[in-house]
Amino acid sequence: MVVDKGYDNISSNEEFFPFGENLTRGAAWEFLTRMDLDIAYSSEKVFNLEMFMTQVADRASDFDFTMGGSEDLSSESIEKAFEFDILSGILNSEAKEIETFMSCLQRDINNARSKFSQSGNSNEISPEIEEKLLKAEEALRCSNDQVSDILKQSGKFERSLAVDEDLDTGQFSPVNAQWKLQTAEQQRHFLQTLEKSLEREMELERKLSDSRNNEEDLKLKLHLAVEEVDWLEELMEVMMERMLAAENSAEFLIEILREYASCIQNAHSSTSGSSLQEHTLRGRVDALEEQLRECENQLQLAKVSVEESNIQQIILYSKLGDMGKVIVGLRDNALVIQDRAEHAEARCAQLIKVNAELNNEVSFLRNNGMEKANSLERKLKESDTQLEHAKASVEAIEEQQSMLYSALNDMEHVIEDLKGKVSKAENRAESAENKCTLLTDTNLELNEELSFLRGRMECLEASLRQSDRAKVATAKDIGNRTKLITELVKKLALEREQLQLQDSSKSSLSVNLQIEPMDSLENHNKVFPQPEFALLENLHCRRNGHVGYASEASKNLGCWRTLVNSCIVYD
Repeated sequence: MVVDKGYDNISSNEEFFPFGENLTRGAAWEFLTRMDLDIAYSSEKVFNLEMFMTQVADRASDFDFTMGGSEDLSSESIEKAFEFDILSGILNSEAKEIETFMSCLQRDINNARSKFSQSGNSNEISPEIEEKLLKAEEALRCSNDQVSDILKQSGKFERSLAVDEDLDTGQFSPVNAQWKLQTAEQQRHFLQTLEKSLEREMELERKLSDSRNNEEDLKLKLHLAVEEVDWLEELMEVMMERMLAAENSAEFLIEILREYASCIQNAHSSTSGSSLQEHTLRGRVDALEEQLRECENQLQLAKVSVEESNIQQIILYSKLGDMGKVIVGLRDNALVIQDRAEHAEARCAQLIKVNAELNNEVSFLRNNGMEKANSLERKLKESDTQLEHAKASVEAIEEQQSMLYSALNDMEHVIEDLKGKVSKAENRAESAENKCTLLTDTNLELNEELSFLRGRMECLEASLRQSDRAKVATAKDIGNRTKLITELVKKLALEREQLQLQDSSKSSLSVNLQIEPMDSLENHNKVFPQPEFALLENLHCRRNGHVGYASEASKNLGCWRTLVNSCIVYD
């Protein structure tokens, strides 16, 4: 049975109370929780002692111990008596220790009740805490009753053996002599237990070597993860360079579009070179379309690279999860190793006690015989060396545990660094995605501007076509008017010739008209028609200084000349 020494740390009243004269509610509840834990510990210990007492009682009922002669005793009965004596002694010591522990608890409860009554805020604390203190006292009372029963039963066990009486009188019974002769067998048993403990330590060393191999594998995995993170950083740098190039190209395209807008505004002012500018603008628009296609390809490449980086981040997260699981397994292994080391330390403590008993027995056997003493001394030396080896192995296990904890801490730091790098990569990926969205927005704006420019180009082409049609129509109109003017000029020339002929003929007849009497005017009117008479009147008026029809003809000619000049200027 492994003795629990958890109650040795309980000291006086000042250490147990976390408060002084000024009692607070939090300190009171802290005291009560600690008191509950100690009472639970004591009740569990008493229950274990009762179970142990039943086992000792079963051992006592297995054999019938008699205080007869040495002829009536067998080695098996002596071994059972020795085992029964050890178990009853352990039971008695454990019961006494738990009794002292519960007396300390009772004293602490009484001190706590006195402090609760002396505190200033006892009205707030006393009703709740008094009930818990009463429950604790009842539990301690029950445990004390159980411990007193255990002590009575252990006293009966010791009285049944009656070994102490023989030791006090100095008369060693044959049972005692044969009992002491069994120490060699007990030493063999203890040596076998030591060998088993050494085998367990060897297993622990093998497990530690396996854990070291696992640590090396984890270091390799971490190195690979760091290399992958560096590769991702390089990829992100390449993506950033591509994004910067795309931004520069977008800015260059915006500047070119602004230049084109200014050129288009200039084209509105001057339509003479519109055809050449149209060809150049079409070429530039084609170039812009090609540049936009290149920008779209770059954006697609950037999106593909961002998706690859996201996939790699997911892989890194999965690897980090696997590494976390491995670290949890290492921690569990370290806890198991620590438990085994504590168990080995407890076994070492037991072996130290056994060695002390063996030393006492050796000192007793030296008085009986030197040969047995020498053999026992050799065995003791061997057991001491084995104990030293066990202690050294325990120290080595503790050092290996410290190394494991340091390695685990280093792994945690490396994992935190990896998480920081992954967060940086996520931030970079988010910035790249934001830049991609900005580029898509700028591309949409550029496409809108291009569509607007194309619409303006179509409007300009339509206006140019309309101007060409207007020019053709004006040219046709001018041709028709020139034809009319030429015909009119020809007619005027013919009329002028006719007028000159008529003028010459009328001048020859004017002499005869002056000679003939006025009464022959009616006959003359009958001979000549009315228009000729109007021409004669015009000639007569011309002779008299009046302009007449000739002045009107000259005016008509002047109007036609101004009209022709205006048409030529318009052309």
